Amino acid sequence: MMTRLTILLGAVVVLLGVAGEASAQTMVYVNGLGSTHWLDGSSKGSTPRNANLSWINQHVDAWVDQRSDQAAAVNDLKNTLDQHCMGTNWCYLMAYSNGGAVTTEALSVYGNRWKIAWVFTTAGNQGGSELANLGWMSELFGGCDLADEVSPSVHRRPGFNHNAVPVSVYNVGGDGWCWGCGAGATHALLPGNDDGVVAPHSTWSYTSTGGYDHGCQSTQWSNHLTAYRCEGVGEDHFKVKTQHVQCLENGGC
Repeated sequence: MMTRLTILLGAVVVLLGVAGEASAQTMVYVNGLGSTHWLDGSSKGSTPRNANLSWINQHVDAWVDQRSDQAAAVNDLKNTLDQHCMGTNWCYLMAYSNGGAVTTEALSVYGNRWKIAWVFTTAGNQGGSELANLGWMSELFGGCDLADEVSPSVHRRPGFNHNAVPVSVYNVGGDGWCWGCGAGATHALLPGNDDGVVAPHSTWSYTSTGGYDHGCQSTQWSNHLTAYRCEGVGEDHFKVKTQHVQCLENGGC
């Protein structure tokens, strides 16, 4: 089922591209948990790459250290955005997994500080992952100290006001069986039709937790939207990594 967001996303791109021909059109990429940057060869998932889009004239691989501290990661992203997304430079943010939480937290704290057209997340962890509640086991699975600090109770805390994000956040989620997640064992720990690492309530930015099946089922935070289609893509958490790149290149998912 296609949604009207396909048209909206394309319209925003066209309008900003025409209005900002003389300015930089910058794509900023934010990787996920355990990584330090988008092209980090040690990070899990599909091999990341830059989007092949004619209207983008600058690609920025954001240095965001997501190995030990969420607040430090948010500050890392702030520094990148300060450098590339001020003045006449329009930025478009592509975030994966916990990078979605880092990105939306930065925007909720700093508001309209930057010229950002929109954010596009895949398998986003905006609402937190129940796997983080496993303590040391989550660190073992996630491969870093931050893995047990990205739970729903943390990412949904009152101090993280998701409704304060001032730009549109388009989300694409997956629901494929994750063999790389303990041969699929993690699915039993996540509510709803999950991707093996994050549940639908998190990746689709729902205001409440619960056993949801797709991206058009409940209330989302302000400016958080489901991109392209309600059901997302039939891939696991790691394979959906570059789906936002593919969606934009193909004009849909």
